[in-house]
Amino acid sequence: MNAGPSPEGLIASALAGVYVLVSNAVSLGVLNRRFVADGFALGAALLCMGAVILTDAKDSPFVLLSLIPPIQATLLRGGRAGFSTGGLSGTLLVAAQLARGGGVVPAVGLAVIYLVVVATMIQLIRILGDISRLAAASEARSVGVEQKLASLEEAHRLLSELARMGTEGMSLPDQGRQVLEWVGAEPGLKASEAVLYAPNGSIVVSRAGDVASAASIRTVPLTVGSRRVGEIRLGLNIEGFSQESIDRVDTMVRPLALAFANSLLLEEIVHQAVSRERSRVARDLHDEIGPSLASLGLSLDVALMSHRAEPGLAAHMQTLRANVSELIEDVRATMSDLRTEPTGALGRHLADAIGPWAGPGQLEVAFSERRPPRSGLLPDLVGILAEAVRNAARHSSATVISIEGWADFDRGAISVVDNGCGFDPMANHQGHFGLVGMRERATEAGLELSLASGGVGTTVKVTWGLS
Repeated sequence: MNAGPSPEGLIASALAGVYVLVSNAVSLGVLNRRFVADGFALGAALLCMGAVILTDAKDSPFVLLSLIPPIQATLLRGGRAGFSTGGLSGTLLVAAQLARGGGVVPAVGLAVIYLVVVATMIQLIRILGDISRLAAASEARSVGVEQKLASLEEAHRLLSELARMGTEGMSLPDQGRQVLEWVGAEPGLKASEAVLYAPNGSIVVSRAGDVASAASIRTVPLTVGSRRVGEIRLGLNIEGFSQESIDRVDTMVRPLALAFANSLLLEEIVHQAVSRERSRVARDLHDEIGPSLASLGLSLDVALMSHRAEPGLAAHMQTLRANVSELIEDVRATMSDLRTEPTGALGRHLADAIGPWAGPGQLEVAFSERRPPRSGLLPDLVGILAEAVRNAARHSSATVISIEGWADFDRGAISVVDNGCGFDPMANHQGHFGLVGMRERATEAGLELSLASGGVGTTVKVTWGLS
């Protein structure tokens, strides 16, 4: 006949059951409180170790259950609480084994297991934390990349829209003229002009009438956010504007403010891109092409010294050496241009040099500027073309003066054409030195200047880099 469960076994089972029931009943939110967690870990260790001690200590079936309180303490309160709970459990186990007269070494070995389990849990928590942080960082990078891609797509869409608008007659002068036409319908307005605040100064983009001759002038700012990008100058009659007209004008000029802001933004983007590319090309010229050309020139010098007795070959190599020297000077000039900050567009400098147009005829600017002329040419180009425009306005009695042609950095051809009375370019015009100064500028800068004039009209043409 089998004996029933011993009283110690029943008590041990009751203690283990109480621990299991309490662990399931207490919520994690309660256990996260500091003193509750410490008290729960101490009570759990005592209950479990009580069950172990009552059932033959190290050989107890509740030994595995007694490992759970140190693990819970480590998860809830960290390594210090875990080692404290594990140390308490191990100490109680060694004491019970000694009280039973058992071996100390097996009990100590089992007690060490509690500390090893706690250390293992700490390492697992650290690994899981690192994995979580890496996953969060990866997710953040992914979100950041998606946001950047979305921003780039939106920027591309906006730039494409701006390019489309530019091909449909929506340039700054076109938009300026359209806005001035809208504003011109207001009563009391005599003249108006749209002004862009460019980095190198203000530019009159469009004009309707003579604002300076008006009885009074009112300025309407063109702003985008907190940035002022230009203004509309209104020349008023004596009676002036009503508040209702002012409000309408403020509404009508908003599209032009956005157009000005877009133009300035695009200019900044292009300037940054061009500056980086200029620096890269200058470095390549200095570090690679320059030394190669110098080495080639030195090799030719050595070859010349070795073949002086052969006049034909020496003359040929001398020509090659001169060509290499000229090429080296061209590379140096190009590097200097690349390292010099661009001085801006030719059209803008021409507008500044000519100033507000007050000539008897109409001035039309219709040349294409793909890239601004190189820095060394720009001042003389501006001087020649501005002088040609002034001469046409003063002496030709022209009704239309136009600036035509194209410019593309080191190549270009631009003409100032008028429909005036013409003159004899070969005649000696006493007391007039405009043509002399233009020819001197062209010679010094290496520009080609030509004048064509007859009974009707005059054409002053400047070319560079085409020969």
